[in-house]
Amino acid sequence: MGQSLAHLPVHAIFSARDRRPSLHSEEIRNEIYAYMAGTLKNLDCHPIKIGGVEEHVHVFCSLSKNIAFSDLIARLKGASSKRLKEKGLRDFGWQNGYGAFSVSESNVESVTAYILNQAEHHRKISCQEEIREILNVTGPPSTNAMFGIEAPEGRTPFQGGSLDITLPRAEAPGLFC
Repeated sequence: MGQSLAHLPVHAIFSARDRRPSLHSEEIRNEIYAYMAGTLKNLDCHPIKIGGVEEHVHVFCSLSKNIAFSDLIARLKGASSKRLKEKGLRDFGWQNGYGAFSVSESNVESVTAYILNQAEHHRKISCQEEIREILNVTGPPSTNAMFGIEAPEGRTPFQGGSLDITLPRAEAPGLFC
């Protein structure tokens, strides 16, 4: 009898609606990260590291063979948003889009360290500044809009839905906040 095996490390990044600093306390962040880890486990996705700052979250996990990535993100956002509203953040919501990156096994440790050091990292550079430097405001309009960067003249910003960005490799995990 055949069996399916999968080890698919993925790194997702998504922001609070309008990039509001809704996750303002370390207590709230730690609680929602733990809640997200539980949600991932319930979906057979092994959480590797979850972290972030006041307005965005990084979720690094091994994707289960039993769920599509877009479904995983929808369920993770839905469950965590509901939980935050139950905890008193009545107007809380996540942005529509997300960034998703496959991670090679050789980079699991560096991506984990990058997520662990988000607070320090973003004291030096904001997420938008980091993305702007990378894309030099010439990237795809959907990517620019997803990260709160104005689209260059003549381009149309992304209008809702989910966005799955696939990079050829994640050798530079610090590229995306």
